[in-house]
Amino acid sequence: MLTLRTVFDEDERYNWRKSAAGDGLEETIMRYGWPSHTWWGGWDVDNKIAEYTSERLRLQTEYPYTVKEYAPDRVALVPEFVAIESPFDAVDAHWQWNMPEDAVRERYFPSEHMVPPVQLARLPEGQRVVLRRDSALQFGWVIDEAVVQFDLSDTTTQRALLLAGESAATTQTIVDTVLDRGRPLRLAGTFAPQPVVLSLEIPNRSPFEAARRRREGFRPPPPLSQMSDTSLALSDLALVRLREAGARPPDNPESAIAQLWGSTVLPRDVPLALYWESYGFAVGDTIDVELSHCTA
Repeated sequence: MLTLRTVFDEDERYNWRKSAAGDGLEETIMRYGWPSHTWWGGWDVDNKIAEYTSERLRLQTEYPYTVKEYAPDRVALVPEFVAIESPFDAVDAHWQWNMPEDAVRERYFPSEHMVPPVQLARLPEGQRVVLRRDSALQFGWVIDEAVVQFDLSDTTTQRALLLAGESAATTQTIVDTVLDRGRPLRLAGTFAPQPVVLSLEIPNRSPFEAARRRREGFRPPPPLSQMSDTSLALSDLALVRLREAGARPPDNPESAIAQLWGSTVLPRDVPLALYWESYGFAVGDTIDVELSHCTA
C-alpha cells in the first residue's frame, strides 16, 4: 500500500512529502497498520492552523492537516524485546496483546498495533510434564477450560495444534488434535531435545469465536543418552487426578500423562497422586523421599 500511495506527494488526505513529515507517517503505518479512519476539519481549519504556525511559531507547514485515528481494539503482536533477544527464554507474559487494565490510554504506546482478522485470547498455563527418554523427550500438557466461549451454531471440528521450532523455517507441528467441548485439552507426544519456541494454537472456527494462543520458549533437559555416568536428575513433578479416593496411582508414564490434572491449582476434595521419574540411579539403590507442604 505504501509503495503504491507514496508515488505521489499527496494522496487523498495524506501528505507524503518529507517536508511534511511524510517519512514519519510511513513509519506509523508500518508499525500500526492503516488507520481506522482519517479526520480532516476542512479548509477553514487548515487555514487557521497555517496562520497560527506561521505567525506565532514561525514554522512553515504543509496542507492538509489530518488526524489519523486508530480503534482501541487492535492487537500488539510483537513481544517485549527480551523475548526477541533470547527467544528460548521467553515466557507467555512477554506477549502483551492488549492495553493493560491499569494503563492510562493517553500514555499507552505499543511498539505496533495491528488489526488481525480474528480476536486473540490467551490460553491458561495448565500443567506440563517433560520426561527424559534415550534420545528424545516425552511430554504431556493438559489445560482445563482451554476454550470457554464457543460458537454453538458452528458444528465443525475444533482443533488444537502445538508447534515448535528454532525459527520460522524450522517450525513443525508436533501435535494436531481435536478439542472436545467441555473436556480438558490434552496433548501428548515426543520431540527432539533442543531449544525451541513452543506455540499452542486453537484456531477459531467462525468470526464469533476468538483464536486461543499460548507461546513461550523452552530449554529442554538433556536426554538419557547425553547424561554422564555420575549424573542424577529428577523429572517434573506431575499432579495426577485419581478417579476416586483409594484408587491405584499410575505406575507408568502413559497412565500418568493420561490422568494429568489440567491446572496446578487444586480443590481440596480431589483425589490426587504424584508421579515423577528419577534418572541416574542404579537398580537396588535406596532413595529417601520427603514430601512437605507450606501454607501461604
